[in-house]
Amino acid sequence: GAGGLVFAANFRVAGRDLEGLKGLLRRVEGSQLLLWTGTGEPSVNEGYIDWMKREMAEFEGRVGFDCKLSEGRLEGWVNEAAISVLNIFNRLRGLGGIGE
Repeated sequence: GAGGLVFAANFRVAGRDLEGLKGLLRRVEGSQLLLWTGTGEPSVNEGYIDWMKREMAEFEGRVGFDCKLSEGRLEGWVNEAAISVLNIFNRLRGLGGIGE
């Protein structure tokens, strides 16, 4: 199989369809996945990173993270709530949501 291929995906977008990413890693032998947050994107709650690591445990050593972490759990929860509210407003305006 192919080796050395790295798939990159936004952390929050990836969290919405892990089965698709797991399928890629299963099909492409030796491939890796890099999950990231973009410049200016709100930081991620460490608990969300921990959840992702548990979900992707079968690919240990093949999944990496380049994510800005929240200073604390409260900041992370506030950021996720803010993104949810922004998504609602964007959907109402017909713009779609962040990570959708």
